[in-house]
Amino acid sequence: MQKDEKVNLRNQEQKRKKRRRSRQRVGLAVSILTVVGVFSLVFGGVKGVQFLLDNSKEKAEYEATLAPLVMLDPLPFDSLDKANHSTLMQAAVWACVYNNDISTYERDELGALMLPAIEIEREAMRLYGPDFTFTRETFTDSGMEFVYSEEKDVYIMPITSQAGMYTPQVVRITGWREKVVTVGYVSPFGTDGGFASPSNTPVKYVEYVFARGRDGYYLIAIRESDMKPEVSVSSINSEAPASFVDIESETTLSDELPEPEQPSETEE
Repeated sequence: MQKDEKVNLRNQEQKRKKRRRSRQRVGLAVSILTVVGVFSLVFGGVKGVQFLLDNSKEKAEYEATLAPLVMLDPLPFDSLDKANHSTLMQAAVWACVYNNDISTYERDELGALMLPAIEIEREAMRLYGPDFTFTRETFTDSGMEFVYSEEKDVYIMPITSQAGMYTPQVVRITGWREKVVTVGYVSPFGTDGGFASPSNTPVKYVEYVFARGRDGYYLIAIRESDMKPEVSVSSINSEAPASFVDIESETTLSDELPEPEQPSETEE
């Protein structure tokens, strides 16, 4: 009887050892899976954050969209109905020039480019939304007249068109339902206003506010930004030198500056 008890005890002890080993194996497997899961979550989170932070493509898209506006340096406004309507129209005209093959457009007897009104309207709606009021009529902005021809339903571009020389550099995009796009204004005249020192450093910053609509985001406001340029730009402001864009040759011409007079030599 005593021998049977010893056998039973030995069998029970072996069973306990087997159960303990099984629990250890399960615990080890769970630990490994936990570590793998945590690593996957961390790695996936890092990749996700990198994806969210890397919005260079979106910035490039906004730079292309805002180029026709930024070059005109429009005054800030709280809503489209308070903006300079002619400036908004001129930006739509330039957007039509930039986004289409102008070699396919007609020209008048003087060689002036004729832009289809329907394509300018399309660009205006893309920028300002479907509620933007587009009236097909002649308008003047920045001393230039954009003549509307009712007969051909086109706008006749001035042969020599004056436009500002700022280009956009999007530095920040915030928000979702309402996006605030902070844009640096880059001037080819450099941060000190000189022709010999061009720089990619913005001379000022402006916020363009876009509201989410049914088919995308549309501009609703322009306001000053709290961001300040890194260097003094007292010599460059909203009245920065302008250039003359020749639509005929598609080249940029700058005003010729007179040669400084050399002091005459005097005999001693």
